[in-house]
Amino acid sequence: MSRLHAFRRRAPRLFGLLVGLLVLTVVSAVAMTVWGTRIGRQVSALNGQLTATDQQQKAQLMSLQQDRLMLAGQLDEMETKLASTKADGTHLAIDLSDSTLYLEFNDKTLRAVKLRLGADTTVQVPGGERYTFIVPRGPFVVEKVGRNVEWQVPDWLYTLHGKAVPDVRPRITGGLGRYVLFLGENIVIHSPPVESSPLTQPYPGSFEAPEADLKALFETVKVGTKVFIYSDPSKAPHSVGTTGERRDHS
Repeated sequence: MSRLHAFRRRAPRLFGLLVGLLVLTVVSAVAMTVWGTRIGRQVSALNGQLTATDQQQKAQLMSLQQDRLMLAGQLDEMETKLASTKADGTHLAIDLSDSTLYLEFNDKTLRAVKLRLGADTTVQVPGGERYTFIVPRGPFVVEKVGRNVEWQVPDWLYTLHGKAVPDVRPRITGGLGRYVLFLGENIVIHSPPVESSPLTQPYPGSFEAPEADLKALFETVKVGTKVFIYSDPSKAPHSVGTTGERRDHS
């Protein structure tokens, strides 16, 4: 005879009470499961309604935020353009709306140069850094003037061309161009690179000027020259990141 049967014979009332509690526990668990499922469905439906409302409100807030950012950006560009017109002495103004660089002295334009704009680009080097290049806006200063600068090919350029980054990256004299103005923050105004350079387009997020024009600017532009970059909304929109055939620098 099993212990359970022996316990049942010795204490029938206690055994019955335990069996009853066990049955009640099982029934309660089943009931809680069913109730929980119903509540879960109701909560999910309610969350769905709240999510739709939240998404609508979020979209409205994002739209307002974008409007504010756009207005703030337009105000910044207007202030930059105004600063350019009021600047004393020799300075550069780059109008993105027509991709033109202006050499100005006080309020007079001395030279206008058509530019090619480097495309806005993000490059993730495998196992390395992530680079983001965006055509800038605002006031800058020429931090360095370079002629035939030795330029080490950056790792991101290989990735941009779909190539593996070599262990030793070459250094190329004139790799950025024979004439380069460095504005800081990885922004440059450069002449077309030499033929041996893998940089076949304008430096991303920067500006390429014809070699003859940039060479002429080097007679006037010095370290410390102010540069104002803006987009004039009264002019036709420009095309960022334009491309063209590589020029002959021989």
